[in-house]
Amino acid sequence: MALRRVLQGQAVPEDLGVLDAVNDTLQKLELLAKGKTFLSAVDMSVISVSDRNFDAEVLKSTLPVVVEFSKPGQNEFGEPDQSARTGAIINDLAGEFQGRLKFVRLALAQNPETAQRYPVKTVPSLGLFHHGALKDLQPDFHLKVWIRSKLNDWLDELSKQRT
Repeated sequence: MALRRVLQGQAVPEDLGVLDAVNDTLQKLELLAKGKTFLSAVDMSVISVSDRNFDAEVLKSTLPVVVEFSKPGQNEFGEPDQSARTGAIINDLAGEFQGRLKFVRLALAQNPETAQRYPVKTVPSLGLFHHGALKDLQPDFHLKVWIRSKLNDWLDELSKQRT
């Protein structure tokens, strides 16, 4: 929870203490270099959006935008659920598409106004927005190879529309 609040810009002072402990542990295990922080190692190329900034970040973007509609949590076994796993995949893929696609994440539970504007019935769902409109919506969890292929398909479709 602490990391989620920090990444969403909603951190409380206690969260920073938790992250300091994570940094210390990772450095002692030699999984994180001295002087580096956990947050600096996290891929920050996926922007968390809210009801307040969705229009500015998504609808007014000059780049096509992939929106991850999510409600991350854990399954009954205490493992990351499908939304959380999709989020990790999107974090991994965002760097590959940098400069061609913009990636944002919308937590549906915390942003009901935006959630009601789009036909998202299942989480996770990935939406492609371009020129202020939803062009495609893909519900459900998919493997990384499938998502990468879908992102490339979307880019191909958009390039055909320009010519």
